[in-house]
Amino acid sequence: MKEKVLIGSPITAVKRYKAYCLEEYLEQLGKLTYPNREFSLLLNQEGGDHLIQDYPHLNIRRMPAMGTVVETCVLARNMLREEVLKEGFDYLLFIEQDIIVPYNLVERLMQHQKEVCSALYFNEVAPQKARHGVNTTYFPMAWSFDNESLKRGEYVEKLLRPEDLVQGRLMHVDVSGLAAVLIRREVLEQIEFRYIDGTPQIFEEFCFGRDCRDKGIDIYLDTSVVCRHYSARGL
Repeated sequence: MKEKVLIGSPITAVKRYKAYCLEEYLEQLGKLTYPNREFSLLLNQEGGDHLIQDYPHLNIRRMPAMGTVVETCVLARNMLREEVLKEGFDYLLFIEQDIIVPYNLVERLMQHQKEVCSALYFNEVAPQKARHGVNTTYFPMAWSFDNESLKRGEYVEKLLRPEDLVQGRLMHVDVSGLAAVLIRREVLEQIEFRYIDGTPQIFEEFCFGRDCRDKGIDIYLDTSVVCRHYSARGL
């Protein structure tokens, strides 16, 4: 019997740049080739009621919309975590709604038998906002911890540059984005998703990376599995 995977994400029908890729995303999910998988998509905010009827195999259901996007996302991730733990799944695979993945994503990430394994996808920033020594507006959603800060007992994430990637191979990272990541059940038994409110706000992927390090859990990035990431400018 193949290991059982829950594939899930919060989704919204009204997000300004995600609405136009939603149908492509939902169709792509239905074509994933790994056989022993189930879906759980948590619909928040207004609209999208028709999706529940149009895609019954994706198990789309309503969830509360919290005061902020990050609060809603963290709640959704923890709802999916609880589903994995209560329903006997072996893995949780997050695929966010602006990520278009290869059909064989599950098999390719699972073959490494890692506790946490992410596919590669890129984000973008306006040139005037580029930082961390990045000379392009496109960057991989992966970070390393600054070693000098770690010696002081502090967490400071340094964005990986495209040239830092080990192309076409599996590599260790300290933090990965959570938009296309496979997480083993044993990790979820130890870690809940969270964020830190403040200035700056620490989002859930950074808290997850820090918690994984504290628990001795390694995070890996498979740079041979590249996903398409829609953004505000339609990439």
